[in-house]
Amino acid sequence: MRQTCLPRDAFFGAVKDVPVSQAVGRLAAEMLPPSPPGIPAAVPGELLTEPVLDCPSSGVDSRHRNARP
Repeated sequence: MRQTCLPRDAFFGAVKDVPVSQAVGRLAAEMLPPSPPGIPAAVPGELLTEPVLDCPSSGVDSRHRNARP
């Protein structure tokens, strides 16, 4: 992951909701939690990449017991 700005600046800065399919190359404005819960896949200020955006749904795809569809 590449931190491109301070987490505080990303969290409190201007944000725009976009679909996951259009989020590659954008900055995270908040934490991106995986499923099942654990260490965030991204924190505010990090550049979002395709592997990172695939991470939260990987638990659902592998049928983890605690994953939510």
